[in-house]
Amino acid sequence: MQISVTFRNVEPADDLKAYVKTKLDRFDRFFNNPAEANIVLTVDKFRQIAEINLIGDRLHLIAKEETTDMYSAID
Repeated sequence: MQISVTFRNVEPADDLKAYVKTKLDRFDRFFNNPAEANIVLTVDKFRQIAEINLIGDRLHLIAKEETTDMYSAID
């Protein structure tokens, strides 16, 4: 799976990238062909937002979560 992580208003962190990668590796078994995942991690004052756009085969998933903790937003 090809994963791209974009950080907005937050310092890029390797531990966040690794966490996202481990969470998205679970989806590999559902796709016969290579899939693509675009993740945008944003911080606005007290809001931490994770947007995930997953494209593969005939499936297109879009998810967005807003919490006070980035790890729980990714979950």
